[in-house]
Amino acid sequence: MKFALGFFFLAFQFLDQTAFCAGHAFVKQSEPSKKPEAAGRLPRPGYRSMGLEFDNDRISYISPEDRVDVIAVIKELQFAEKAGASAATLLKMVRVLAVEASALYPWQSVLLLEMNFNEAQFAALAWESADVQVLLRDPKDEEVHPMEQASLNFLSR
Repeated sequence: MKFALGFFFLAFQFLDQTAFCAGHAFVKQSEPSKKPEAAGRLPRPGYRSMGLEFDNDRISYISPEDRVDVIAVIKELQFAEKAGASAATLLKMVRVLAVEASALYPWQSVLLLEMNFNEAQFAALAWESADVQVLLRDPKDEEVHPMEQASLNFLSR
């Protein structure tokens, strides 16, 4: 019984000190940062922050306060077998709260993005079932219009 309680306590401590991002664990700071720049990392009321890990070379040009579009490329699902590989713009004008080094993988960084709850659901679903890409937007570009889903079958017509 002592062993079971001790294991539970250690597991609880581990979970308390660990955050999970897209299936990967990374260690949180033990105490919230008191630095003034931490305020920029907080989402606005009604929004959430969600971290997605990318290889450094894919996001090296992205900085905090940038706006990005998020695209999902689907190529391995049953849908892709019928329609060919396809890509869809999931999110537009997403604010980047922070870009942080991954604690587990030195070749990766975590993009902390500000999203509403519905956007976060789409991003989580895409992360698990597609290749997710981010596109940097020009700060002056605020145009948001519907985009068609792109597919290889459409391109080969």
